[in-house]
Amino acid sequence: MSKSKQDYTYVDANVKLSLGERLNYALGDFGYNFIYYWISAYMMIFLTDSVGIAAGAVSTLVLVMRLFDAFNDPIIGSMADRTRSRWGRYRPWILIGGIALGISVALMFAARANWSNGTKLVYMWAMYLIVTVASTCCNMPFGAMGGVITSNAGERVKLSGMRMVFANIGLQGCGVIAIPLITLVGGVAADGSYTANGYFLAVLITVIIGIPFLVWCACKTRERLQPPPTQDTIPLTKQFGCLKNKYIFICVLCNFLAGIVMYGKMTMITYYFAYVCQDAGLMTTYSLINLVGAVAGAGIGADLLYKWLKNKGRVGLFINVVSLIGCIAMYFFLATNPVWMGLNFIVGLFAGASGAIGYSMIPDAIDVAELQTGVRCDGFLASFVSLALKIGGAVGPALGGAALAAFGYVANAQQSSSVLTMLNASVTLVPAFCALLQVIAYLFYDLDDAKHGEIRDELARRRQV
Repeated sequence: MSKSKQDYTYVDANVKLSLGERLNYALGDFGYNFIYYWISAYMMIFLTDSVGIAAGAVSTLVLVMRLFDAFNDPIIGSMADRTRSRWGRYRPWILIGGIALGISVALMFAARANWSNGTKLVYMWAMYLIVTVASTCCNMPFGAMGGVITSNAGERVKLSGMRMVFANIGLQGCGVIAIPLITLVGGVAADGSYTANGYFLAVLITVIIGIPFLVWCACKTRERLQPPPTQDTIPLTKQFGCLKNKYIFICVLCNFLAGIVMYGKMTMITYYFAYVCQDAGLMTTYSLINLVGAVAGAGIGADLLYKWLKNKGRVGLFINVVSLIGCIAMYFFLATNPVWMGLNFIVGLFAGASGAIGYSMIPDAIDVAELQTGVRCDGFLASFVSLALKIGGAVGPALGGAALAAFGYVANAQQSSSVLTMLNASVTLVPAFCALLQVIAYLFYDLDDAKHGEIRDELARRRQV
Protein backbone atom coordinates (compact mmCIF):
# COMPACT_ATOMS: atom_id res chain seq x y z
CA MET A 1 0.00 0.00 0.00
CA SER A 2 1.32 3.44 -0.88
CA LYS A 3 1.67 6.10 1.76
CA SER A 4 -1.24 8.51 2.11
CA LYS A 5 -0.77 12.26 2.10
CA GLN A 6 -1.64 12.32 5.81
CA ASP A 7 1.21 9.95 6.60
CA TYR A 8 3.80 12.16 4.96
CA THR A 9 5.32 15.36 6.37
CA TYR A 10 7.38 17.39 3.93
CA VAL A 11 10.76 18.52 5.24
CA ASP A 12 12.74 21.11 3.33
CA ALA A 13 16.14 19.52 2.75
CA ASN A 14 17.61 22.50 0.84
CA VAL A 15 19.28 23.82 3.98
CA LYS A 16 22.64 25.21 4.99
CA LEU A 17 24.33 23.03 7.57
CA SER A 18 25.90 24.27 10.75
CA LEU A 19 29.49 23.40 11.58
CA GLY A 20 28.18 21.09 14.31
CA GLU A 21 25.95 19.17 11.88
CA ARG A 22 28.82 18.63 9.46
CA LEU A 23 31.05 17.58 12.34
CA ASN A 24 28.55 15.06 13.72
CA TYR A 25 28.48 13.30 10.37
CA ALA A 26 32.20 13.55 9.67
CA LEU A 27 33.19 11.98 12.98
CA GLY A 28 31.73 8.72 11.71
CA ASP A 29 34.29 8.58 8.92
CA PHE A 30 37.06 9.30 11.41
CA GLY A 31 36.01 6.31 13.50
CA TYR A 32 35.62 4.03 10.49
CA ASN A 33 38.98 4.88 8.93
CA PHE A 34 40.84 4.92 12.23
CA ILE A 35 39.79 1.29 12.63
CA TYR A 36 39.82 0.09 9.02
CA TYR A 37 43.27 1.55 8.31
CA TRP A 38 44.86 -1.60 9.74
CA ILE A 39 43.06 -3.75 7.15
CA SER A 40 44.00 -1.42 4.30
CA ALA A 41 47.66 -0.86 5.12
CA TYR A 42 48.93 -3.58 7.43
CA MET A 43 46.83 -6.72 7.03
CA MET A 44 48.85 -8.12 4.12
CA ILE A 45 52.29 -7.46 5.61
CA PHE A 46 51.02 -8.72 9.00
CA LEU A 47 49.86 -12.00 7.47
CA THR A 48 52.96 -12.50 5.29
CA ASP A 49 55.74 -11.31 7.60
CA SER A 50 54.40 -11.80 11.15
CA VAL A 51 52.03 -14.76 10.78
CA GLY A 52 53.90 -16.54 7.97
CA ILE A 53 51.25 -16.97 5.26
CA ALA A 54 52.38 -16.97 1.62
CA ALA A 55 51.88 -13.70 -0.28
CA GLY A 56 49.94 -15.48 -3.02
CA ALA A 57 47.44 -16.90 -0.52
CA VAL A 58 46.87 -13.48 1.03
CA SER A 59 46.48 -11.89 -2.41
CA THR A 60 43.80 -14.45 -3.28
CA LEU A 61 42.02 -13.78 0.01
CA VAL A 62 41.88 -10.03 -0.61
CA LEU A 63 40.63 -10.39 -4.17
CA VAL A 64 37.92 -12.97 -3.41
CA MET A 65 36.59 -11.25 -0.29
CA ARG A 66 36.46 -7.82 -1.88
CA LEU A 67 34.69 -9.26 -4.91
CA PHE A 68 32.25 -10.89 -2.52
CA ASP A 69 30.95 -7.36 -2.00
CA ALA A 70 29.58 -7.55 -5.53
CA PHE A 71 26.68 -9.41 -3.90
CA ASN A 72 26.98 -7.96 -0.42
CA ASP A 73 26.85 -4.20 -1.11
CA PRO A 74 23.64 -3.95 -3.20
CA ILE A 75 21.83 -6.28 -0.79
CA ILE A 76 22.78 -4.19 2.24
CA GLY A 77 22.02 -0.99 0.31
CA SER A 78 18.57 -2.18 -0.65
CA MET A 79 17.88 -3.35 2.90
CA ALA A 80 18.98 0.01 4.29
CA ASP A 81 16.65 1.84 1.86
CA ARG A 82 13.76 -0.27 3.17
CA THR A 83 14.59 0.26 6.85
CA ARG A 84 11.90 2.14 8.75
CA SER A 85 12.70 3.24 12.29
CA ARG A 86 12.44 6.31 14.49
CA TRP A 87 16.20 6.66 13.91
CA GLY A 88 15.75 6.83 10.13
CA ARG A 89 16.91 4.52 7.36
CA TYR A 90 20.69 4.53 7.76
CA ARG A 91 21.65 5.41 11.32
CA PRO A 92 20.83 1.98 12.87
CA TRP A 93 23.13 0.31 10.36
CA ILE A 94 26.00 2.64 11.21
CA LEU A 95 25.57 1.95 14.92
CA ILE A 96 25.43 -1.85 14.75
CA GLY A 97 27.84 -2.21 11.85
CA GLY A 98 30.39 0.11 13.44
CA ILE A 99 30.58 -1.88 16.65
CA ALA A 100 30.82 -5.17 14.74
CA LEU A 101 33.56 -3.73 12.54
CA GLY A 102 35.74 -2.74 15.48
CA ILE A 103 35.48 -6.13 17.15
CA SER A 104 36.14 -8.09 13.95
CA VAL A 105 39.18 -5.99 12.93
CA ALA A 106 40.76 -6.58 16.34
CA LEU A 107 40.14 -10.33 16.01
CA MET A 108 41.61 -10.30 12.49
CA PHE A 109 44.96 -9.38 14.05
CA ALA A 110 44.71 -12.07 16.72
CA ALA A 111 46.23 -14.68 14.37
CA ARG A 112 49.52 -16.22 15.55
CA ALA A 113 52.58 -17.54 13.73
CA ASN A 114 52.75 -20.74 15.84
CA TRP A 115 49.37 -21.99 14.60
CA SER A 116 49.30 -24.76 12.02
CA ASN A 117 49.13 -23.60 8.40
CA GLY A 118 45.60 -24.96 8.02
CA THR A 119 44.41 -23.13 11.12
CA LYS A 120 45.95 -19.89 9.90
CA LEU A 121 44.21 -20.14 6.54
CA VAL A 122 40.78 -21.01 7.96
CA TYR A 123 40.99 -18.26 10.56
CA MET A 124 42.19 -15.73 7.96
CA TRP A 125 39.31 -16.47 5.60
CA ALA A 126 36.64 -16.58 8.32
CA MET A 127 37.67 -13.34 10.00
CA TYR A 128 38.09 -11.41 6.79
CA LEU A 129 34.60 -12.48 5.72
CA ILE A 130 33.20 -11.05 8.97
CA VAL A 131 35.25 -7.86 8.59
CA THR A 132 33.96 -7.44 5.02
CA VAL A 133 30.29 -7.79 5.99
CA ALA A 134 30.65 -5.54 9.05
CA SER A 135 32.45 -2.92 6.97
CA THR A 136 29.64 -2.86 4.43
CA CYS A 137 26.92 -2.66 7.09
CA CYS A 138 28.65 0.39 8.56
CA ASN A 139 30.24 2.29 5.70
CA MET A 140 27.74 1.82 2.88
CA PRO A 141 24.75 3.29 4.80
CA PHE A 142 27.10 6.01 6.06
CA GLY A 143 27.83 7.03 2.48
CA ALA A 144 24.13 6.95 1.57
CA MET A 145 23.24 9.10 4.58
CA GLY A 146 25.48 11.89 3.27
CA GLY A 147 22.98 12.53 0.49
CA VAL A 148 19.92 12.88 2.73
CA ILE A 149 21.30 15.37 5.25
CA THR A 150 20.92 18.22 2.73
CA SER A 151 19.86 18.52 -0.92
CA ASN A 152 21.96 21.62 -1.60
CA ALA A 153 24.84 20.85 -4.00
CA GLY A 154 27.19 23.42 -2.46
CA GLU A 155 26.43 22.26 1.06
CA ARG A 156 27.11 18.69 -0.05
CA VAL A 157 30.60 19.78 -1.09
CA LYS A 158 31.17 21.27 2.37
CA LEU A 159 29.72 18.20 4.06
CA SER A 160 31.84 15.85 1.95
CA GLY A 161 34.83 18.10 2.57
CA MET A 162 34.38 17.86 6.33
CA ARG A 163 33.85 14.13 5.98
CA MET A 164 37.10 13.74 4.05
CA VAL A 165 38.99 15.90 6.54
CA PHE A 166 38.11 13.52 9.34
CA ALA A 167 38.43 10.44 7.13
CA ASN A 168 42.00 11.48 6.41
CA ILE A 169 42.67 12.35 10.04
CA GLY A 170 41.48 8.86 10.91
CA LEU A 171 43.28 7.16 8.04
CA GLN A 172 46.60 8.97 8.01
CA GLY A 173 46.47 9.69 11.74
CA CYS A 174 46.44 5.97 12.41
CA GLY A 175 49.30 5.68 9.93
CA VAL A 176 51.29 8.22 11.94
CA ILE A 177 50.88 6.37 15.23
CA ALA A 178 50.84 2.76 13.96
CA ILE A 179 54.56 1.94 14.15
CA PRO A 180 55.20 3.96 17.34
CA LEU A 181 52.18 2.26 18.92
CA ILE A 182 53.42 -1.23 18.01
CA THR A 183 56.80 -0.29 19.47
CA LEU A 184 55.20 1.14 22.61
CA VAL A 185 53.36 -2.10 23.40
CA GLY A 186 56.55 -4.13 22.98
CA GLY A 187 55.82 -5.50 19.53
CA VAL A 188 59.37 -5.38 18.14
CA ALA A 189 61.33 -8.66 18.00
CA ALA A 190 65.07 -8.95 18.53
CA ASP A 191 65.69 -8.93 14.76
CA GLY A 192 63.72 -5.69 14.37
CA SER A 193 60.58 -7.27 12.90
CA TYR A 194 57.11 -6.58 14.31
CA THR A 195 55.42 -9.35 16.28
CA ALA A 196 51.87 -10.57 15.86
CA ASN A 197 51.11 -9.71 19.47
CA GLY A 198 52.41 -6.18 18.95
CA TYR A 199 50.05 -5.71 16.01
CA PHE A 200 47.10 -7.08 18.00
CA LEU A 201 47.60 -4.79 21.00
CA ALA A 202 48.08 -1.72 18.79
CA VAL A 203 44.94 -2.54 16.79
CA LEU A 204 42.95 -3.14 19.97
CA ILE A 205 43.86 0.32 21.28
CA THR A 206 42.77 2.05 18.08
CA VAL A 207 39.52 0.06 17.99
CA ILE A 208 38.66 1.17 21.53
CA ILE A 209 39.30 4.77 20.47
CA GLY A 210 37.43 4.54 17.14
CA ILE A 211 34.12 2.87 18.05
CA PRO A 212 32.72 5.79 20.14
CA PHE A 213 33.01 8.13 17.14
CA LEU A 214 30.82 5.82 15.05
CA VAL A 215 28.29 5.65 17.87
CA TRP A 216 28.26 9.46 18.13
CA CYS A 217 27.63 9.83 14.39
CA ALA A 218 24.74 7.36 14.47
CA CYS A 219 23.13 9.14 17.42
CA LYS A 220 23.60 12.77 16.38
CA THR A 221 23.16 12.98 12.60
CA ARG A 222 19.77 13.99 11.13
CA GLU A 223 18.26 12.51 7.95
CA ARG A 224 16.18 15.20 6.18
CA LEU A 225 15.66 14.15 2.57
CA GLN A 226 13.00 11.45 2.57
CA PRO A 227 11.72 9.28 -0.30
CA PRO A 228 8.76 10.65 -2.32
CA PRO A 229 5.43 10.51 -0.42
CA THR A 230 4.04 7.81 -2.73
CA GLN A 231 7.08 5.56 -2.38
CA ASP A 232 6.33 2.71 -0.03
CA THR A 233 7.98 -0.21 -1.80
CA ILE A 234 10.86 -0.09 -4.26
CA PRO A 235 10.51 -2.59 -7.13
CA LEU A 236 13.81 -4.19 -8.11
CA THR A 237 13.32 -3.26 -11.77
CA LYS A 238 13.05 0.42 -10.84
CA GLN A 239 16.10 0.18 -8.61
CA PHE A 240 18.19 -1.07 -11.52
CA GLY A 241 16.52 1.51 -13.75
CA CYS A 242 18.04 4.19 -11.55
CA LEU A 243 21.48 3.06 -12.68
CA LYS A 244 20.81 4.30 -16.21
CA ASN A 245 22.39 7.72 -16.00
CA LYS A 246 25.91 8.72 -16.92
CA TYR A 247 26.60 10.54 -13.66
CA ILE A 248 26.24 7.37 -11.61
CA PHE A 249 28.48 5.59 -14.12
CA ILE A 250 31.17 8.27 -13.78
CA CYS A 251 30.97 8.06 -9.97
CA VAL A 252 31.28 4.27 -10.15
CA LEU A 253 34.25 4.34 -12.53
CA CYS A 254 36.16 7.02 -10.63
CA ASN A 255 35.61 5.28 -7.30
CA PHE A 256 36.88 2.02 -8.78
CA LEU A 257 40.07 3.79 -9.85
CA ALA A 258 40.31 5.57 -6.49
CA GLY A 259 40.03 2.19 -4.76
CA ILE A 260 42.95 0.80 -6.76
CA VAL A 261 45.08 3.79 -5.81
CA MET A 262 44.00 4.12 -2.18
CA TYR A 263 44.13 0.51 -1.05
CA GLY A 264 46.77 -0.69 -3.48
CA LYS A 265 49.14 2.12 -2.54
CA MET A 266 48.49 1.73 1.18
CA THR A 267 49.32 -1.95 0.91
CA MET A 268 52.44 -1.59 -1.22
CA ILE A 269 53.91 1.49 0.43
CA THR A 270 54.63 -0.43 3.62
CA TYR A 271 56.86 -2.70 1.52
CA TYR A 272 58.29 0.35 -0.30
CA PHE A 273 59.51 1.98 2.90
CA ALA A 274 60.76 -1.28 4.40
CA TYR A 275 62.71 -2.51 1.37
CA VAL A 276 63.28 0.31 -1.13
CA CYS A 277 64.05 2.98 1.47
CA GLN A 278 65.11 0.45 4.14
CA ASP A 279 63.40 2.57 6.77
CA ALA A 280 59.91 1.41 7.84
CA GLY A 281 59.75 4.41 10.19
CA LEU A 282 59.35 6.71 7.16
CA MET A 283 55.72 5.52 7.11
CA THR A 284 55.10 7.89 10.01
CA THR A 285 56.60 10.89 8.19
CA TYR A 286 54.80 10.02 4.98
CA SER A 287 51.44 9.65 6.71
CA LEU A 288 51.83 12.93 8.60
CA ILE A 289 52.69 14.93 5.47
CA ASN A 290 49.95 13.22 3.47
CA LEU A 291 47.50 13.92 6.29
CA VAL A 292 48.23 17.64 6.36
CA GLY A 293 47.84 17.87 2.59
CA ALA A 294 44.66 15.79 2.46
CA VAL A 295 43.01 17.75 5.28
CA ALA A 296 43.80 21.06 3.59
CA GLY A 297 42.54 19.78 0.24
CA ALA A 298 39.29 18.37 1.61
CA GLY A 299 38.57 21.15 4.09
CA ILE A 300 39.47 24.16 1.95
CA GLY A 301 40.58 23.22 -1.56
CA ALA A 302 37.44 21.39 -2.73
CA ASP A 303 35.06 24.19 -1.72
CA LEU A 304 37.27 26.88 -3.30
CA LEU A 305 37.59 24.97 -6.56
CA TYR A 306 33.84 24.33 -6.71
CA LYS A 307 33.03 28.00 -6.10
CA TRP A 308 35.44 28.89 -8.89
CA LEU A 309 34.38 26.35 -11.53
CA LYS A 310 30.69 25.70 -10.57
CA ASN A 311 31.02 22.23 -12.07
CA LYS A 312 32.20 19.22 -10.09
CA GLY A 313 33.37 17.43 -13.23
CA ARG A 314 35.72 20.27 -14.11
CA VAL A 315 37.03 20.28 -10.55
CA GLY A 316 37.70 16.55 -10.74
CA LEU A 317 39.46 16.95 -14.08
CA PHE A 318 41.74 19.74 -12.78
CA ILE A 319 42.59 17.78 -9.64
CA ASN A 320 43.57 14.63 -11.51
CA VAL A 321 45.76 16.47 -14.02
CA VAL A 322 47.81 17.84 -11.13
CA SER A 323 47.89 14.41 -9.43
CA LEU A 324 49.02 12.76 -12.68
CA ILE A 325 52.00 15.10 -13.00
CA GLY A 326 52.92 14.80 -9.33
CA CYS A 327 52.86 10.99 -9.28
CA ILE A 328 55.04 10.69 -12.38
CA ALA A 329 57.58 13.07 -10.85
CA MET A 330 57.71 11.01 -7.63
CA TYR A 331 58.95 7.97 -9.55
CA PHE A 332 62.33 9.65 -10.11
CA PHE A 333 63.03 10.30 -6.42
CA LEU A 334 63.24 8.19 -3.26
CA ALA A 335 61.15 8.97 -0.20
CA THR A 336 64.38 9.79 1.61
CA ASN A 337 64.65 12.85 -0.68
CA PRO A 338 62.77 15.99 0.50
CA VAL A 339 61.53 16.50 -3.07
CA TRP A 340 59.60 13.19 -2.85
CA MET A 341 57.97 14.27 0.39
CA GLY A 342 57.12 17.67 -1.10
CA LEU A 343 55.43 16.01 -4.04
CA ASN A 344 53.69 13.69 -1.59
CA PHE A 345 52.18 16.77 0.07
CA ILE A 346 50.88 18.10 -3.26
CA VAL A 347 49.41 14.72 -4.23
CA GLY A 348 47.82 14.42 -0.79
CA LEU A 349 46.40 17.94 -1.09
CA PHE A 350 44.63 17.17 -4.35
CA ALA A 351 43.63 13.67 -3.22
CA GLY A 352 41.78 15.25 -0.30
CA ALA A 353 39.98 17.66 -2.63
CA SER A 354 39.21 14.80 -5.03
CA GLY A 355 37.57 12.76 -2.29
CA ALA A 356 35.41 15.66 -1.16
CA ILE A 357 34.22 16.47 -4.67
CA GLY A 358 33.74 12.82 -5.60
CA TYR A 359 31.56 12.00 -2.62
CA SER A 360 29.45 15.13 -3.16
CA MET A 361 28.74 13.96 -6.73
CA ILE A 362 27.00 10.78 -5.57
CA PRO A 363 23.83 12.35 -4.09
CA ASP A 364 23.64 14.73 -7.07
CA ALA A 365 23.64 11.71 -9.39
CA ILE A 366 20.97 10.08 -7.20
CA ASP A 367 18.85 13.23 -7.61
CA VAL A 368 19.09 12.80 -11.39
CA ALA A 369 18.00 9.17 -11.05
CA GLU A 370 14.97 10.16 -8.97
CA LEU A 371 14.01 12.82 -11.52
CA GLN A 372 14.14 10.20 -14.29
CA THR A 373 12.37 7.33 -12.49
CA GLY A 374 10.38 8.82 -9.60
CA VAL A 375 12.15 6.44 -7.21
CA ARG A 376 14.69 7.39 -4.56
CA CYS A 377 17.05 4.66 -3.42
CA ASP A 378 20.12 6.32 -1.92
CA GLY A 379 21.41 3.14 -0.33
CA PHE A 380 21.06 0.98 -3.43
CA LEU A 381 22.78 3.46 -5.73
CA ALA A 382 25.44 4.41 -3.18
CA SER A 383 26.13 0.70 -2.77
CA PHE A 384 27.31 0.47 -6.38
CA VAL A 385 29.69 3.37 -5.83
CA SER A 386 30.86 1.77 -2.59
CA LEU A 387 31.11 -1.54 -4.41
CA ALA A 388 33.29 0.03 -7.09
CA LEU A 389 35.61 1.46 -4.44
CA LYS A 390 35.87 -1.94 -2.77
CA ILE A 391 36.44 -3.81 -6.02
CA GLY A 392 39.18 -1.32 -6.78
CA GLY A 393 40.38 -1.89 -3.23
CA ALA A 394 40.47 -5.61 -4.00
CA VAL A 395 42.18 -5.27 -7.35
CA GLY A 396 44.90 -2.91 -6.09
CA PRO A 397 46.22 -5.04 -3.20
CA ALA A 398 45.62 -8.26 -5.16
CA LEU A 399 47.71 -6.99 -8.06
CA GLY A 400 50.29 -5.87 -5.54
CA GLY A 401 50.39 -9.29 -3.92
CA ALA A 402 50.56 -10.98 -7.32
CA ALA A 403 53.42 -8.67 -8.33
CA LEU A 404 55.30 -9.52 -5.14
CA ALA A 405 55.02 -13.21 -5.95
CA ALA A 406 55.79 -12.76 -9.67
CA PHE A 407 58.90 -10.66 -9.09
CA GLY A 408 60.29 -13.03 -6.45
CA TYR A 409 59.66 -11.17 -3.19
CA VAL A 410 61.09 -12.95 -0.12
CA ALA A 411 59.83 -11.86 3.31
CA ASN A 412 62.38 -10.30 5.69
CA ALA A 413 65.22 -10.56 3.14
CA GLN A 414 67.25 -8.40 0.76
CA GLN A 415 65.12 -7.86 -2.37
CA SER A 416 66.26 -8.01 -5.99
CA SER A 417 66.48 -4.88 -8.14
CA SER A 418 63.39 -5.93 -10.09
CA VAL A 419 61.33 -6.15 -6.88
CA LEU A 420 62.58 -2.72 -5.79
CA THR A 421 61.70 -1.18 -9.16
CA MET A 422 58.27 -2.79 -9.06
CA LEU A 423 57.62 -1.41 -5.57
CA ASN A 424 58.61 2.09 -6.70
CA ALA A 425 56.33 1.93 -9.74
CA SER A 426 53.41 0.56 -7.70
CA VAL A 427 53.28 3.67 -5.48
CA THR A 428 53.92 6.25 -8.24
CA LEU A 429 53.23 5.18 -11.82
CA VAL A 430 50.15 3.07 -11.08
CA PRO A 431 48.41 6.01 -9.31
CA ALA A 432 49.46 8.24 -12.25
CA PHE A 433 47.79 5.91 -14.77
CA CYS A 434 44.59 5.82 -12.70
CA ALA A 435 44.59 9.64 -12.54
CA LEU A 436 44.79 9.75 -16.35
CA LEU A 437 41.72 7.53 -16.67
CA GLN A 438 39.80 9.77 -14.25
CA VAL A 439 40.72 12.83 -16.32
CA ILE A 440 39.06 11.18 -19.32
CA ALA A 441 35.94 10.24 -17.31
CA TYR A 442 35.42 13.74 -15.93
CA LEU A 443 35.37 15.20 -19.44
CA PHE A 444 31.80 13.81 -19.67
CA TYR A 445 30.48 15.20 -16.35
CA ASP A 446 28.38 18.26 -17.27
CA LEU A 447 26.08 18.53 -14.22
CA ASP A 448 26.86 22.08 -13.14
CA ASP A 449 25.44 24.09 -10.23
CA ALA A 450 22.62 25.70 -12.22
CA LYS A 451 21.44 22.42 -13.77
CA HIS A 452 21.44 20.64 -10.42
CA GLY A 453 19.51 23.52 -8.81
CA GLU A 454 16.70 23.04 -11.32
CA ILE A 455 16.59 19.30 -10.58
CA ARG A 456 16.55 19.87 -6.81
CA ASP A 457 13.69 22.39 -7.08
CA GLU A 458 11.63 20.05 -9.27
CA LEU A 459 12.04 17.17 -6.81
CA ALA A 460 11.00 19.45 -3.94
CA ARG A 461 7.90 20.54 -5.92
CA ARG A 462 6.90 16.89 -6.46
CA ARG A 463 7.10 16.25 -2.70
CA GLN A 464 4.77 19.14 -1.89
CA VAL A 465 1.94 18.40 -4.36
